Amino acid sequence: MKRGAPEEAPGGFLWNPAAFPGFEKVVKATFDLPPAEARLEPLPEGLEPGVKAALEAAGPGRLFSHQGEALRRLLQGGDVIVSTPTASGKSLVYQIYALESWRRDPRARFLFLFPYKALAQDQCAKVNAFAERLGFPGFRAEVYDGDTPASRRKALQKEPPPVLVTNPDMLHLAFLAFRENWRDYFPLLRLVVLDEAHVYRGVFGANVHHLLWRFQRVLEASGARPRWVATSATLASPGEFFRTLTGRTALAVTEGGGPRPPRRLHLLSAEGSPYTLAVEVMDRLLKEGRRTLAFTKARRVTELIYSWLCEKDRRYRKSVSSYRAGFLPSERRRIESAFFEGRLLGVVSTSAMEVGIDVGGLDACILVGYPGSLVSLLQRMGRAGRGESPAAVFFIALPDALDQYFVQHPDRLLDRPLEEAVLDPENPFLIPGHLLCAARELPLEDGEIPPEGPRREALEALGREGGLLLDESGSRWHTLHRNPHRELSLRGIGESYRIVDGAGRTIGTVDGVRVFRECHEGAVYLQQGVTYEVEEVSHRDLVVKARARSVDHYTEVRGEKETEVLSVLERRRTAAGARLALGRLKVTERIHGFVKKSLRGGQVLSEHPLQAPPLVFETEGFWVALPPGLEGACARKGLHFMGGIHAFEHALIGIFPLRALSDRWDLGGISYPHHPQVEGPAVFVYDGYPGGVGLARKGFALFEELLEATEALLRDCPCEAGCPACVQSPKCGSGNKPLDKAGALLTANVLSGLEEADRVPSGPPEARLPRTRAQAEKGRRKAPAGRLVFDLETQRLAAEVGGWGKIRSMGLALAVTWDLDRDRFRTYFEEEAGDLVRDLLEAPLVVGFNLRRFDLEVLSAYTREDLRRVKTLDLLEFLKKRLGVRLSLASLAEANFGEGKEADGVQSVAWFREGRFDLIESYCRKDVILTGRLFLKGLQEGFILVKDRSGALLRVPVNRWGLPEAP
Repeated sequence: MKRGAPEEAPGGFLWNPAAFPGFEKVVKATFDLPPAEARLEPLPEGLEPGVKAALEAAGPGRLFSHQGEALRRLLQGGDVIVSTPTASGKSLVYQIYALESWRRDPRARFLFLFPYKALAQDQCAKVNAFAERLGFPGFRAEVYDGDTPASRRKALQKEPPPVLVTNPDMLHLAFLAFRENWRDYFPLLRLVVLDEAHVYRGVFGANVHHLLWRFQRVLEASGARPRWVATSATLASPGEFFRTLTGRTALAVTEGGGPRPPRRLHLLSAEGSPYTLAVEVMDRLLKEGRRTLAFTKARRVTELIYSWLCEKDRRYRKSVSSYRAGFLPSERRRIESAFFEGRLLGVVSTSAMEVGIDVGGLDACILVGYPGSLVSLLQRMGRAGRGESPAAVFFIALPDALDQYFVQHPDRLLDRPLEEAVLDPENPFLIPGHLLCAARELPLEDGEIPPEGPRREALEALGREGGLLLDESGSRWHTLHRNPHRELSLRGIGESYRIVDGAGRTIGTVDGVRVFRECHEGAVYLQQGVTYEVEEVSHRDLVVKARARSVDHYTEVRGEKETEVLSVLERRRTAAGARLALGRLKVTERIHGFVKKSLRGGQVLSEHPLQAPPLVFETEGFWVALPPGLEGACARKGLHFMGGIHAFEHALIGIFPLRALSDRWDLGGISYPHHPQVEGPAVFVYDGYPGGVGLARKGFALFEELLEATEALLRDCPCEAGCPACVQSPKCGSGNKPLDKAGALLTANVLSGLEEADRVPSGPPEARLPRTRAQAEKGRRKAPAGRLVFDLETQRLAAEVGGWGKIRSMGLALAVTWDLDRDRFRTYFEEEAGDLVRDLLEAPLVVGFNLRRFDLEVLSAYTREDLRRVKTLDLLEFLKKRLGVRLSLASLAEANFGEGKEADGVQSVAWFREGRFDLIESYCRKDVILTGRLFLKGLQEGFILVKDRSGALLRVPVNRWGLPEAP
């Protein structure tokens, strides 16, 4: 299978591997991708004269057509997304525009955002080389990221260069979290660049969407109105993607005008191990002197292929290197430089080198496994053949559903629509954190949030919980959280666990969602070429302790899952009449053990029990109700019904990346012979992240296309019982048991209408599925109103008795209670401590400020009664839990009543030593009155006031302090 033929082609293994002994059987298809000639046009009118003259003198004096179109859009005042093939010169568009703007106004500043640090370093060097070549050394770029020394970061804040190069994480944690450091910088911004924008999909993309919304709020408040440029690998619907990501409208430039050399794509399928074949292919290419980059799909595989290659020829230790996330920045820079300059002949990498890091013209790329999307396939293929020299790409299929689908249908590898980049900005689990960050950056106007939808729901929930507070006028939302940015990770969901080695050094992190699957006790963790075994997990401290060990295995968890339908968002019938639904799901995963598998062969070596709490999260999913007669049809054919629908679920998820930018690890699935809410057998597919990322919605819309591809995969796979190429899944919690490939094919055929199951009445469709999330509240038990407000003063200070751990030894000077029902005060001295204990135990409610940790602890030295039986309302604890910060009674009194405290505990102890009980009583009574007035204000008005750092008064809703209504 060939497309055209290059006029001149190199010989040897690069161009014709089938001619070499042993390779004729593994080459399944060959594609010739013809060269393309450059389409050039003059520099656009209106360029600053100095820049135009420099471009004409030093080159380029003309632009590729897509560069000219994008640059004209920017000069006319619009935004643009350039979505053209790899190595088509997309970055030149924003480089020229930034230089042009700087020449017109030397104060102008430009922010370039890249998803990866390595790419940022590479592009920063390109900007500086570009400016130097054109004769504008003052137009310089510097990197501002986590690898930049703290002293240099401070200098860049004070005197930022024309171009700052950073990543979304630093925009979040440095620029927006500390916007006061950039007060003079933001108004000068004229351009924001989003390079490699196709990376911003899934959870990361949804987080970046909210980040950019927050960034634009800050820019608008500073008076900045910059242009926006996004560059991307070739995408489906790039304009729509840009609008979803940024909320802005851009011209989409998709017709590339750059030249492309002739390239040949070989599709290979190993008869044995695909990794062994990858080593053989790379060895052949290197021995021919071909500069080669091999891509793998996992860190572990990267290290193994590199190790096996070096075992084959020791000289490769000097001429070849591995490359992946987790290497030190200096090590990554060294490898990139050596590869670019030709000192390295080959590199084995994860996806870390997929994006546009310039490593020079390559002769060949090896793809060890389909990268998950046509977008990534084209991106990786584009790394080979930069310049005019012919190049080749070797795609080695893994024993995976999608890889083997293309082995069976090679014509569909390239001739199909590009996948869409999917992200879900409405994910309810992501929104609250971004609202808190936005309110810390700038108070939120109520009108900024739509009146309905997930954002409004999150805003109101944060208001009820105290995370967001309305100001006294009730129109702007604030937060008292000091730094909510630190609690929000852009690249994951949930709290992050630190992974530490035996010396306590942090070697990595893992999301709370994945810690039970990937970092349980006994799990194998690989980092920077070192294998670690997890010894202990502390969920309280969010720490995973691991010790370096040399092992010959990896680990997989075992367990089971169940799902509950919370609400149905959409329903429809498929083309063949099957009932399909999309909705909100609650997924519960119970892990009960793990297995150790051989590194080389994947055989199960041993099984081990594991205790872990259930993992419960809410997400989005779609499900198809299977015809009730399917079970009988399976029985008549001697097929395993549960094994059949389980295998169908695996195949459906495995083929899913055909239509959406995703990985099978982004999805989960559950098969039911009978689901009580569906009232029959069903297969569920859901987003594997809390809240969902939009993939299930895509699958619901394109179910028939996915079903057709699944049926073809099952039909054409040559195995008999099922294999990793069709129905076995590497992430199956039950160890791929039971599976029945023939039952899966029957299921697919029935759903597509190719076969009929027994006709059995199915009852009312979705009869028991809730249409909305259950929101009914339980009735509240009536209870009497609060009775006593209580405070006490001590005889000694904490420092005098050995610290706050010995509060019992501080001694009672006196105490005061205020009976709110009778409006009566009583003072208790030390000898009346027993009366005080009795009154507190008998009171229906005792209100105080730091009551439980201090006042009752002091009093516990005077009684054998269990003071935990006192019915308390501690205002300090209540507000600390609600706001996340500790407030003083003095600050609350000032904010709510314009009054201050008369003294403090140190003064009270001094009075005690002077015998001035009258002054102590007056002071203690005043505190009781202030506490009581705060309590009553919260009861009557539903809120109290606090002051933020700027002095603004904010409302804290206390909802009657959580007390029931009075009878």
